[in-house]
Amino acid sequence: MSTSDDYELIEVPVSRKIEVNLTLDDLLNAVAQQANAISSGATQPPPQVVDRLRQLGQLAHEIRGQLGGGSV
Repeated sequence: MSTSDDYELIEVPVSRKIEVNLTLDDLLNAVAQQANAISSGATQPPPQVVDRLRQLGQLAHEIRGQLGGGSV
């Protein structure tokens, strides 16, 4: 059973506001770039990881195609 004595509300003044704007295109590009970087790295990942990375790249490409975007 919880009461109002279980927590204390502390207000913290905001000294600056940070705004982050991400688009789906930004996220798809990041996924594709990360997958490419890992799969082409000096240390070869296990085959299952390579397969998953390939699937991620294909999925990003398919999503972009369905949304009418360019190539990844």
